[in-house]
Amino acid sequence: MTTILAIDSSAAGDNSVSKTLVRDAIKGLQAAYPDAAVIHHDLGRAPLPHLTESNLAGVRGEPKTAEEQAARALSDKLIG
Repeated sequence: MTTILAIDSSAAGDNSVSKTLVRDAIKGLQAAYPDAAVIHHDLGRAPLPHLTESNLAGVRGEPKTAEEQAARALSDKLIG
């Protein structure tokens, strides 16, 4: 199955020209691949947190603290 990954990163919200271009590109791709799944991430509306010393262990090792567990859960979600 074909998967389309669309990532927006503009802080301009709905006024973003790049978001309009991404939407148009997705429409074109969906016309060419009607069975394609679309995964969309809007980093302007839901930014990813920075890795820090306190949450890095959750991604690299076995998470122990709540912050590390949250970092691992987010990492697993994004990888999936």
